[in-house]
Amino acid sequence: MNNRTTVTIPNVAYTGSFPYLSNKLSGYHDSQFVRYGSRTEILPFHCFVDDWRLESIWRSPTKFVEKALLAGTVVAPDFSVYANYPKVYSLYQIWRSRIVCAWWADHGVYSIPVLQWTHSKDPNLDQYFAGLTDCEVIAVRCPSRQSEVIADYRLCAERFLQIYQPKLILHFGLDRGSEFWPIGKCKVLPLNPKLVTTN
Repeated sequence: MNNRTTVTIPNVAYTGSFPYLSNKLSGYHDSQFVRYGSRTEILPFHCFVDDWRLESIWRSPTKFVEKALLAGTVVAPDFSVYANYPKVYSLYQIWRSRIVCAWWADHGVYSIPVLQWTHSKDPNLDQYFAGLTDCEVIAVRCPSRQSEVIADYRLCAERFLQIYQPKLILHFGLDRGSEFWPIGKCKVLPLNPKLVTTN
């Protein structure tokens, strides 16, 4: 059967609309994450890339779980969620990210979920954080440079921390916004690291 039309759901427990996820800080090892699609997926990779790149993961789950296994440690796909998205589509995008994360974890990959939200005044904000109770390591992307975006990012981060207390936040991109996470629990990582090669 064509895998573009096959939906494969991982065998994991659920809480509400999102899969239940779990990881432990003790299982995480400091890593240099490459960008998904950089042709170096044998290294730990993150998925803070354009959505069109992520669609291949969604369409071909079996193929890409093999890449995740080779990488060993991966950050879940960051399917875009914007402030003007309808609730149902925002939930769908986050659900896709979480279901892939659960699928990888179910196959023995150390999987790190991504924090996603629309905006701080969204009445569904808490729902976007569901299922992360037992995740000691989470990932997030830095905000864009507009002052209003940074201010809203701070409010969303603060709300998340009122609900959950992860032991490590991997903050990808610039250090902008990293000051909103607990001191000593936030690690800033580049989106496009310069790989060190040895001869």
